[in-house]
Amino acid sequence: MTLEQYLDRFAERDWQSTEDGTVRFALVGLGWWVREEVLPALEDTDLCTATVLVSGSAEKAESVADGADVAAGVDYEAFHDGAAADRYDAVYVCTPNAV
Repeated sequence: MTLEQYLDRFAERDWQSTEDGTVRFALVGLGWWVREEVLPALEDTDLCTATVLVSGSAEKAESVADGADVAAGVDYEAFHDGAAADRYDAVYVCTPNAV
């Protein structure tokens, strides 16, 4: 079984019969895991969506946000200061252990 096949199973919700809304995520860290696994997985579900991308570089955050059709891209400082706080319900921190 490939990693992609394994991860595809995470979207299966056989116990859920209705959708009560969409959870809006801010994704902190834009490394390969977010770009190659998380963003495509969020595109495949109606349960949650990425609405804010956060990186050490505002330019990278904006570039990835534009390419992934995400509403906002901000750097760590702007995120810490509350930029785009009204655009997300939850935060997924996807940074290396050392950060």
